[in-house]
Amino acid sequence: MRKVFIDLGTHYGEGLREFIGKFNMDASWDIHTFEANPKTYQIFVKNYSHLTPFIFHHNLAVSDKHGLVTLNAETYREEVGTGQGSSIISMNNWNTNQVFNESYEVPSLDISDFLGKHFTKEDFIVVKMDIEGAEYDVLDKMIADDTISMVDEIFIEWHSRCFVDNIHILQRESKLQEILPTKIPKVHTWI
Repeated sequence: MRKVFIDLGTHYGEGLREFIGKFNMDASWDIHTFEANPKTYQIFVKNYSHLTPFIFHHNLAVSDKHGLVTLNAETYREEVGTGQGSSIISMNNWNTNQVFNESYEVPSLDISDFLGKHFTKEDFIVVKMDIEGAEYDVLDKMIADDTISMVDEIFIEWHSRCFVDNIHILQRESKLQEILPTKIPKVHTWI
């Protein structure tokens, strides 16, 4: 049995630091970080390169499919181009006061496929998911593929507040919140 932490939406590693402490993670863990924004990713890797080899850094968007996606980067304050909330959700569906001045074409990874190919149900897998609105499609795909049952504990930041069609997204969120505890031993909201 391997101990695995999968950090979806790593940003600068703020959540990673929290979870390393929470779970006493050391070199006995396999840690995979996913950050889609290329500028944010570079800053993150520079700050965490000393922890390699047990942290595997992936400059990929997390999605329900493999391919190329448009990543919209929120830009404000002094963080030009890095963004506090980069998202693959179309700006037509995004309802926030944030400013998204930059966009990039980035590769995306079907995280359900990644789990199924690299891990087993015997592994102890913890997932932190902060993927700026993509969580709905990703979780639906993981449920459909039953890779969700490989996860032992999940922490999710929900982004329904950021969508134009808030009512539809809230309905999806409510349904997911009913289903997830039947598939995963421990489900948490993460902020």
